[in-house]
Amino acid sequence: MKRIIILGLDGATWKVLLPLIDRGHLTNIARIRNNGATGVLESIVPPITGPAWVSMATGKNPGKTGVYDFMARRDSHFMDNVITSQDIQKHGSYWDILNKHGYRTLIFNHPMLYPPYKINGIMVSGIGAPEGGKITYPPEVRSQIDRIVENYRTSVDWNSNKYYQNKELLISDLKTFTDQQFKVVQHFLRTEEWDISLHVSSTSDFLQHVMWNDWINPESPYHFDFIEVWDHIDEKVGSLINEFEANVLIVSDHGFGTYQGNFLANKWLESEGFLARRQIGIRDRFLYGTLEKVYGFIKPVLARYPNLRYRMIRPVGQGYSDRKRAVHEIDFDKTVAYCGGRANAIHGAISIDEPDLTKREAIQNEIISRLHKTAEECGFTVTCMKSNELYWGDWAPQAPELTFNINDFACNIQNNSYDGDVFREETPFVSKTGTHRMDGIFMAYGPDIEPGINLKSAKIFDIAPTILHMMGVPVPADMDGRVLSEIYLKGGELASREIQVKKAANERERDRIRKLRKSKQI
Repeated sequence: MKRIIILGLDGATWKVLLPLIDRGHLTNIARIRNNGATGVLESIVPPITGPAWVSMATGKNPGKTGVYDFMARRDSHFMDNVITSQDIQKHGSYWDILNKHGYRTLIFNHPMLYPPYKINGIMVSGIGAPEGGKITYPPEVRSQIDRIVENYRTSVDWNSNKYYQNKELLISDLKTFTDQQFKVVQHFLRTEEWDISLHVSSTSDFLQHVMWNDWINPESPYHFDFIEVWDHIDEKVGSLINEFEANVLIVSDHGFGTYQGNFLANKWLESEGFLARRQIGIRDRFLYGTLEKVYGFIKPVLARYPNLRYRMIRPVGQGYSDRKRAVHEIDFDKTVAYCGGRANAIHGAISIDEPDLTKREAIQNEIISRLHKTAEECGFTVTCMKSNELYWGDWAPQAPELTFNINDFACNIQNNSYDGDVFREETPFVSKTGTHRMDGIFMAYGPDIEPGINLKSAKIFDIAPTILHMMGVPVPADMDGRVLSEIYLKGGELASREIQVKKAANERERDRIRKLRKSKQI
């Protein structure tokens, strides 16, 4: 049985890869594409890094994980918490399942996989981990990393003004970031025993957020710098896959496209009579002003304690700031619907405060109708989706009742402002010209992969069951994805092996109860 190398290229899209391949760039990725199975990998709605990687790891839609955003729902009271490794581990990632079957896994830089936890192998946290935090399991792996590279980083703060004002610095830092991470990965693949390796490179996502306009505009002075970073990624990909005999899967959590336009969701809901605001009194202004001062005071103190900072500044400090802007002014006694969420980005997540299902559906339909009318008046395209059309599972009732996007996710949906026009064609960000789309990438290559396969209708949920089948492990029945059996070498062992499905614990219990009832024992 061959080992598996999984490479996650965050935000990779065929909109970039194919034109570059046609121009003679990305020679390693081109070789994989020409000699393997390729296709579009459909992301989740909304196509956001945090929940997308959770769904890929677990093979489950957000209705089964409760992760719809960078914040996760962990209880029935609709309380939001920062996504952590708990939100992946408790829902059964493919590496946890493989560990239980004796396979050794090496995981590097997986987004939101913090804090690291005990596995049969090595785990290194990725974006979402606090700077200076304990990012490795076993803990001593960190000292090994520090001997391999200097100033190892789990992320690059691409949204910083220093990069907007100095793209040369961004390009240099992204290349260094890529070098460091691939160097660490290759070191441990050489020195450790392993059956499956997973490395997520976020360089492509950071690059495309800042420099998408430089990519689509050939006249930009940074057009070839954008290409240079992608060639650098390609070089590292080739170095890795050429050294180790393994089946290789290259995936992205979402695609990319132009970022243009801004829509003030809560202002629109207010103008349509769905949302009411209240006057902020002196007491509230004093209270929130005091909280801001306290937060400003404790932030540098907590900065000396990364793990404590992660637990307090992010959920309390940042959460408070978002809530103050987005929610504090809303009079919930008079409000029917409001736009919440923690990622002011490419989707609108509208929650409806109406317990009666019939009335709630009527409100959904009315909001959809009025959004389409506004779209026609303003000259944009809106796509609206009800939660029961998108999600299913125990956590589906916690999803926002309505999700919408404008111009195929190109438009920013802002929920923390009531100032200015409801819709304008400019984005409110000068440092961000690209954003996420639904169409990610999938490539498979290796001794057990059929070359020349053009994969159809692959979804992000399909990765976990496909990997489990490749390793000869039954696929849990509660996974939403399918095994991409068409990628396996015709006549080979993987193609001929029967797909095994294992019922989840709750399903086995229901079966046991049905059998007892049938036998009249209960």
